[in-house]
Amino acid sequence: GSTGVVTMAYVIGTAHSMLEQIDEKQGQTKQKMEAIKAWLLQRDVPPELIKRILEYYVYMWSRFTGGEEIVVLKELHSCK
Repeated sequence: GSTGVVTMAYVIGTAHSMLEQIDEKQGQTKQKMEAIKAWLLQRDVPPELIKRILEYYVYMWSRFTGGEEIVVLKELHSCK
C-alpha cells in the first residue's frame, strides 16, 4: 500500500543523500591531496618520497572517515 511507497521513497532519498556526501568527501580529499602534492613539489621532495607520503595520507584518510585531519597530521613525524 501507500506505506510501502512512502518507506521506499524514504530509503531512496536517504541512499541518494549518502551518495552525495560520499562524492563531496571524495572531492575534498582529492583537493587536499593535490595541495599536499603541490606543497611537496615546491620543496623539491623526491618523486618516490612524494608517492609514499601521498599513499600514507590515503591510508590515514581511509581509516579516519570522519575527517579527523588533526589526528592524521599528528601521525606524521616532523623533520627538523
